[in-house]
Amino acid sequence: MIPGPDQVIACPACDGLARHGTLMSGNNLGSHVWTDGYCWAPMLPQPPAVVKCSHCEAFFWLADARKVGHSKGFARDQESVDPAWKAAPAVEELTEEQYYEALEQGLGKGVERERWLRLLAWWRRNDAHRFPDGFKGSAGKVATGACRRNLEALVALADEETEENAILKAEAMRELGEFDSSRRCLDAVTSRELVAIAHQIRELCDAGDVSVREQIDLDATCPECGKPLRTSRSRQCRFCGADWH
Repeated sequence: MIPGPDQVIACPACDGLARHGTLMSGNNLGSHVWTDGYCWAPMLPQPPAVVKCSHCEAFFWLADARKVGHSKGFARDQESVDPAWKAAPAVEELTEEQYYEALEQGLGKGVERERWLRLLAWWRRNDAHRFPDGFKGSAGKVATGACRRNLEALVALADEETEENAILKAEAMRELGEFDSSRRCLDAVTSRELVAIAHQIRELCDAGDVSVREQIDLDATCPECGKPLRTSRSRQCRFCGADWH
């Protein structure tokens, strides 16, 4: 990964300045993907899609912000950078509650933007449960309150015209505790690329599990029975019991 110069932007509402990082190059080494579709790629970081202005506190899509310029990439070039650019605060990802607030303020105008904003809120909610050290109180519990209303709205927006949408809808239904509905969504999934995640979600439904989980690595198989392992780092098969620690 090679970081690029910071991109300086202006808030669409007040023209206040902010900045975010860019990349000259990156890769997907060390990436992790979860059942809700979120991918964490430490060598390919991306700025948040929606942010809150630190000046006027308005929410806005980063894509809607005016690009003011780039800061220089090397320390020796910093003297020529506008002081206001250097003082611009870095954008930060919204909290789960702020995503809901942005929705209430109408930032999700249009089906695609509403769907994307609700997806981001869902991912943010699940962030606390993606790594073992990050598990907190709501892990293993059916979504309630604002999170449940958000997921129900996302399900309503997700058609099943594509298998990817069927997977998304099935996962949302699973986390809502609607296991039968989740299984019905999975019946439409037949492609090899998605059969592993469909199988995993179905197994989680059978177990009554409503927590987000890391996706099974399709390329990771047991050397004894050939069935899929949970991840490429697994050292024991959950099917035949083979152990190679």
